[in-house]
Formats: sequence, structure tokens, C-alpha cells
Amino acid sequence: RRGVAEFAVVGIDVTEELVNLGRCNLQNDESNASLPVTFRCEDAWQLCHPDDGEYGFIAVSAAAPCPQPPMALLQRLAICGLLICPVSTGQDDEQCFVAVTRTGPGIGTDNFTEPEVLCPAKFVPLVRN
Repeated sequence: RRGVAEFAVVGIDVTEELVNLGRCNLQNDESNASLPVTFRCEDAWQLCHPDDGEYGFIAVSAAAPCPQPPMALLQRLAICGLLICPVSTGQDDEQCFVAVTRTGPGIGTDNFTEPEVLCPAKFVPLVRN
């Protein structure tokens, strides 16, 4: 497994205001301010082919309304890349963090691990643009 430093790290948000907030929060964190993180404004539900297989780690800070992170985000992971995402458990308003790793090339679900539940979570919904 390759180290995260060998991959690009990106923060994606649905509004410029939230992108700027994420960028500002990183800059204010003295221990991590020098990390090479890119922030972009876009819809996490839409495929972004130039990004396919590019990222070693994606952290999502809004909850998918289903038990699986959006495939459009999973496809952006490099092989061995890790995505952490809050998702709906399907029970009332409960959410949990899940971790998914890309295990192979291609877009099928068999190229990703099953979502591993990490802990309870509570986030705003992952909205579409």
C-alpha cells in the first residue's frame, strides 16, 4: 500500500463559501497547514472523468442519503485509495461513518471493499447541485 503523500488530496464542496471555509480551516491548523490539499467546488454526485483514479484519500463531510457513498466519488479513488463518508443507516435519522477502499480498476462495485462501519455520525445531507 502506497503512502498518502504519493497521491493528490482534494476537498470538494457544493458551494464556494464552504470551499473557502475548508481552505481557511486547513490554513489555521498549524500542524497541517503545509499539506498539499486542493479544494474545489463541484457536485460530488456527478462523474468527473479527469479525476478517475487520482486520489489516495477522500474525506466527505456531508451524509449520503443511502448506506453507500456516491459511486462518482468512489471512482475518483486510486487503487488502494480510501474514502471516509457519513451515510444514512436507513433507520430513522441515524447516520454512521463508513470507510471504502478501492481494490481494482473499473467502475463496478466489485472494485471496492464493502463499506466498513466506523462509528455513529451526524452531518448535513450530501446535496446535489
